[in-house]
Amino acid sequence: MKNKNGFYILFALLDLITFIIGISVFIALANQIIDFHSLIHLSVVQFVSTIVQFLFYLSLPISFVLLLSQKKLALTLYYGQFVLRLIYRVFSIGFILYLGQYIKNETFASLLLITAYAGEVIRLIITFLFLKKG
Repeated sequence: MKNKNGFYILFALLDLITFIIGISVFIALANQIIDFHSLIHLSVVQFVSTIVQFLFYLSLPISFVLLLSQKKLALTLYYGQFVLRLIYRVFSIGFILYLGQYIKNETFASLLLITAYAGEVIRLIITFLFLKKG
């Protein structure tokens, strides 16, 4: 991987785009956490999920800055994000899923989702290779 700097910048931009697309979710989670009374009525699983999802969205701008600074911590942070990206379906190239709104075809929508999953796995492999090479 000769152009390591290019991948850092690409991953940083993908995290920034992901955060911008999900900003409304982030704000809703933050408001729910601030309004402590709404948290009281949640089950333990819902409560933990709300906190974890909020922390996940909070980690996106942090990883953006770390990736732009080319810090290895950003790559390590991605390992934690990876599982949460799959659970919450917040993919690095998730913006391609919006194409499904313009082309109403179930097969096309399935292909977009498969592409988003594949893109995430490819990013995981590249991240692993970066950390392995040191």
